Amino acid sequence: MLARETNRRLGTPHPIADDTIGLLHAAAEREGARLHFWTRRDDITRAATILAASDRARYLTPGLHAEMIAELRWPGDPLPDTGIDIRSLEFEPGDLAVVDILRRADVMANLARWNAGSALGEGTRRQVSASSAMAVISVTGGS
Repeated sequence: MLARETNRRLGTPHPIADDTIGLLHAAAEREGARLHFWTRRDDITRAATILAASDRARYLTPGLHAEMIAELRWPGDPLPDTGIDIRSLEFEPGDLAVVDILRRADVMANLARWNAGSALGEGTRRQVSASSAMAVISVTGGS
């Protein structure tokens, strides 16, 4: 987990080979898990809509917003080896200024009060919509 790396660049959806999907299912099963896999565009679009709405809620809910912002690490942060390095989020140069605004609790409180902020989940919608598939791994129990 500590050595993981994530590519957050937008993709171009391409079909995933059935044998690849089979290998992923088998790998999950070997670990006692189940893999749920969606490749149909309408399923991915539905998932993108749900995840975008949940991101908006996360931005506009004070406790969730505080937790999300606390996970981010900025250049010069005293704890650079924990959390998510802001530079790894694949933002365009001008988007970093937007993130400075998005991390402000007072701005999020105003958006919530005005029932605004519909664009807060658009990045998630765009990224999920550019995916070839959606996968969820589930396990039984709490360990």
